[in-house]
Amino acid sequence: MKKKKLSILGGALLGLGLTALAAQAAYQIGEVKKARRMVDIRAYFSQFGDIQVVYINEFEGDHEFSGGVALTDGRQFDFVYDQGDIIAQEVVV
Repeated sequence: MKKKKLSILGGALLGLGLTALAAQAAYQIGEVKKARRMVDIRAYFSQFGDIQVVYINEFEGDHEFSGGVALTDGRQFDFVYDQGDIIAQEVVV
């Protein structure tokens, strides 16, 4: 009986460990995707001038989110990032 309880406990601990490992891997993959998106956004807007700040409006999904960019010369842009495509519009103040 004791061996059976130990094997159940060991199986449960193994399952928890694998779940934690999978969750950590998913988190790291998400962070890599976010970093890649930021590289794409910075590369796109760098053609307009030096970037002062990039901000993101809450990541809305895996493929689409919106945000804005302020350049050092005072110009501002709003953008939507959708599966690698960037749709930008200059903000007129």
